[in-house]
Amino acid sequence: MYLYRTPKALLELAPGQRQLGLRERSVLLLAENTPASTLHAMYHGQGQALVQQLLNDGYLQHHTAHSQCEPCPAGPDNVSLAGVRMHLFDLCERLFANRLHDTCAHLRHLLREARDADSMLHASEQLLQAVHRHAGLERAEVLRRQLALMLPERSLENGDESALS
Repeated sequence: MYLYRTPKALLELAPGQRQLGLRERSVLLLAENTPASTLHAMYHGQGQALVQQLLNDGYLQHHTAHSQCEPCPAGPDNVSLAGVRMHLFDLCERLFANRLHDTCAHLRHLLREARDADSMLHASEQLLQAVHRHAGLERAEVLRRQLALMLPERSLENGDESALS
């Protein structure tokens, strides 16, 4: 099952429109032509409840692979990267903004400058290294697995373990 944004979701994502929280908005950004299972795995398994709520509220719709109204796939260089960037900004804010201001500022800068898959991978690796330093290896590995579901195939899934050392 693939998920798609509705016109209501597009209005929510427009500048100045803020009815939903950051998590819901990040799910909306990632949802275009994305397998539901990918979004279900987000936020330590809470993604499934978020997706269900967004479906119930009319922000998302789903179609099977054989649906006639299936739009063109979102590649790693357009909607997907914007969604990943939003997710990484959310992580950065939740993990570092209150206590580690310099780290947060550095990561924000990297994310703002990330315009392609390679720079997004670099920013995500920097974020994972900061998580490892300040929250431990276990937390970094959980985030690594979540990000591997969202990022292009050459991403962190088969990544260099030395990046967390």
